[in-house]
Amino acid sequence: MLTNRKLRKVGKVTNLNNQPTWQRLRIFDVMAVTGLARSTIWKYIAAGSFPKPHCIGSRVRVWEAAEIQSWLEARKAEGQTHAA
Repeated sequence: MLTNRKLRKVGKVTNLNNQPTWQRLRIFDVMAVTGLARSTIWKYIAAGSFPKPHCIGSRVRVWEAAEIQSWLEARKAEGQTHAA
């Protein structure tokens, strides 16, 4: 049986189409939605090609679902899948 911690690492959100635009996503949810690895997400943030997270605690970073959705749509419009 999986513990809650192990379940959380999988990411609960895999599709942003049926999510409220104000929803906040944790790193595992962003990984599940974008298909990117954690290190790739942080590399893209450092390069300025991925939305920066918001700090809601000393060790908690979240992304707005609308920002991630916009980033995904921009990549789709450019014909890119995982390239920054």
